[in-house]
Amino acid sequence: MQNAWWWVGLLCLACSKRESPATTASAEPIQSAAPKLAPSARVERPPSPFRLVKEFPSGKFFPVGSAAILCETPCVFKKGPPPKVWLIEGDKVEEKPELWPGHAYQQYLPTLKEEGEGSAPVLYDGEYPDKLYAVGVSGSRVWGGLPTVKFVKKYWAESRNGVVRGSHSTDRGLPPREYDDALVTAPVTYTPEVRFFFGAGGPTIVLDSHAFHEWDGKAWTKKTAPWNETPEGARLADGRTLVTTEAAAYLVDKQGEVAPVELPKGASELRRYEIGGKLWLTSEEKGVSVYRSELRTFDEPKRKAAASKPKEPVEGGANQPSQAPFTDACPTPFVVLATPPSIDSPVPTLAKGLQGHTELSAALSFVAYKLGAQPYFGAQAKDEASARKLIDVIKSAILGIRPQLVCMDALSHLPDPYDPPAGIRRVWLHLGSGVELRLR
Repeated sequence: MQNAWWWVGLLCLACSKRESPATTASAEPIQSAAPKLAPSARVERPPSPFRLVKEFPSGKFFPVGSAAILCETPCVFKKGPPPKVWLIEGDKVEEKPELWPGHAYQQYLPTLKEEGEGSAPVLYDGEYPDKLYAVGVSGSRVWGGLPTVKFVKKYWAESRNGVVRGSHSTDRGLPPREYDDALVTAPVTYTPEVRFFFGAGGPTIVLDSHAFHEWDGKAWTKKTAPWNETPEGARLADGRTLVTTEAAAYLVDKQGEVAPVELPKGASELRRYEIGGKLWLTSEEKGVSVYRSELRTFDEPKRKAAASKPKEPVEGGANQPSQAPFTDACPTPFVVLATPPSIDSPVPTLAKGLQGHTELSAALSFVAYKLGAQPYFGAQAKDEASARKLIDVIKSAILGIRPQLVCMDALSHLPDPYDPPAGIRRVWLHLGSGVELRLR
């Protein structure tokens, strides 16, 4: 009997050693070790898409169509030796003395001396070689500076038609009309078209400090991002968005995910340019380093303006909206805000008073209209709560103003807000910046 109990104990000990993993896991979780990658399978950050073209000791960088000009500092016209001017076309860099407009400005040396300046900084713009322009700017409020000149083969001649904006214009124009609701409601504190990106199969986004906002066709969603300040950006042809700050670069993919971009070693104080449909960078920490990439930008479709046609003036006719006292049964609450000189007059004071109140953007439609011969400006609200919120905001922001809540359906008189009838027009106020967007 004693031997029998000895065999039972031995069998139980064996059973405990063969206990299933599931049983032990219920008592204390076991964390699986991370798989070890073979050296050949190690995940690495992809190399920088930007490569160095040339380093310059100093200079001003000007994109000019499919090429760029680097004018070594001081890039000013004055008496004495001219600065070195370089032409950059792809990876080819060549010094081009003829690109300095000095001989066209020689006659203005006495004027420079009389104005007490003695020199004028030179800016380039346009497209090399057939539409290249330069101008000598002035810091004086009285003297306008040196005239705009155009490059013709190897010489410069004065031009009345050329416009020189400078080395880093952000004038991108307005997107197509289907993005107007997104523009007007964009929850940023600057005019949104500057950093508004769309198309090429990527998400519609607007950049912000520490974040970006994504549009789903009806509303904006805020997403945090690793950049600190409000950055610059460019939509790529593959639907991604390149985002740059002075010290870093990022790519926002088609799913709205952000990943850092490896930059060339030592690159900082970055500025982004589009040259010949591709993205370039300059680094200005020590001298000027120029980098180019094969990243192609999206060719944004141009906005088509409404065809303007002459309209007959309205004198208190049936085309004008009608105004009635507000009641709880009113389906179209309207807040009368001002009586401007005309329906085409801007309303900067009211716009600034509403600045920052993007929570009202989707609930208000601003309209300038006439009742009889008197111009008015106001906002049709989606509901009474939004109308009363507008009244409270305006009263607290602008002393002495007396908004009036009435019942009026102004929008029914704007079947096509881009081609309005006489006596009424839609006013697109971007409440984030307090600026009127001219969306025609």
